[in-house]
Amino acid sequence: MDAFLSAIQNTPLPTIFVVAGILFWVLAIAAGSVAGKITIRPDRQWAAGILGSVFIVAGVVLYIVPTGHTPLTQPAPAPSTTQPQDSNKPFVDSVQIQSIGPRPDAGLHNPTDIRVELVYSLFSADTAILAVFLEQFPQTAAGCNGDNHQTNGATYLHVARGEHVVTVVVHWPGAAGTGFLTIGAIFWKDVDGHAVEPSTELGLFRELCYAYGP
Repeated sequence: MDAFLSAIQNTPLPTIFVVAGILFWVLAIAAGSVAGKITIRPDRQWAAGILGSVFIVAGVVLYIVPTGHTPLTQPAPAPSTTQPQDSNKPFVDSVQIQSIGPRPDAGLHNPTDIRVELVYSLFSADTAILAVFLEQFPQTAAGCNGDNHQTNGATYLHVARGEHVVTVVVHWPGAAGTGFLTIGAIFWKDVDGHAVEPSTELGLFRELCYAYGP
């Protein structure tokens, strides 16, 4: 009996409907008796035939029409291995400038303190020395372009692992003639508080280009 009940529980409902419908059809067609065990009166045979048809139609419909529910036997989706977007950020050393003053379009005519607010990311070491420097280009460069340039002013900052916002002031001592000036950054290895090689070149922010001159 337990095995029969277990088989019924594991049988899809459409299959049960179809089998029941066929059984009622058999009762209706076999003159109301099956093997002498199950007998119904002749006046009930037509009802058995109709009920059998209803069961069979219902079973077929359940097979064809989706129920809109996920089957209980469907395996649960595997846990996602995708991390949040922020945790997929590459762990590389970098510097981004958030604001600068005076504005590059103002031009420089005298020695000036340039104030820079930046975000740095340091992941290659627990500590480092960040150098923020000023790079001059000659007038012939037509902006902060080309390879002909030299450093004229810098400041150094001891920094720690992670992503941080800092504000630094770099003094530009001035220069003769006319030309262009931009900002650059480097991470130096920190050895007992001293900046030593190897360094990580972070490049020049050429889009922040001052024109200087009398």
